[in-house]
Amino acid sequence: METNFIYLAIDTFSYITPLILIIGIIVFYVKRTQKTSLKFFILFLILSLSNDLLSRVVSHYYQNNLMFINTYNIIEVVCLFLIIKANSINFSPYLKLILLGILFYNFYELVDTDYQDYSKYQNYSNSINCIFLLVVCFSQLIKHIKTEKYGLTYQLYIYLIIYLTFSTFLNLPMNFFVTYNSDIIYIIWLTNIINVSAFYTYIVYILWKNGKTQTS
Repeated sequence: METNFIYLAIDTFSYITPLILIIGIIVFYVKRTQKTSLKFFILFLILSLSNDLLSRVVSHYYQNNLMFINTYNIIEVVCLFLIIKANSINFSPYLKLILLGILFYNFYELVDTDYQDYSKYQNYSNSINCIFLLVVCFSQLIKHIKTEKYGLTYQLYIYLIIYLTFSTFLNLPMNFFVTYNSDIIYIIWLTNIINVSAFYTYIVYILWKNGKTQTS
């Protein structure tokens, strides 16, 4: 009974994530921007919201939405890579080749995983994606420090590094505990919701602060 209550409480709390995404999309349409990097932010929000809502619908009818963890991994690594690239200094073209290799593994894991057998489910692509993005973020952050550029982009890299670091450490134990009936999984799940929601909130803040109110 207690475990079911905890699950229900966290599941209800998880609705804060799509709510923030919807607010972010509304903010984008209320505010006008010509910055390419901000347009990648809204792409990220729209795709994330679509993935979130579809996963809830599938979970309701089929009681299994594990596949959408993998689809979100692909959305996240592509969109965050585009955001970083749009705000980069001397961006290495070799990173695109590395991204293609990582995407190949992501799609392989997406189609090769048996989502019906919880005991065999493992999700390694998220950790790989986060580590790759962390390396790219750190390299760009160092370049911004050397050029003494401490504006919006510098702050973005700081927030990205914090978000990706938490995501990496949260998803490593998630792979182990997701197939077991353990209360620890609820702590990890809740912490992950808070981490993702905080990052989405920061994106909404960026869109609000750097856009112009549309006028007719």
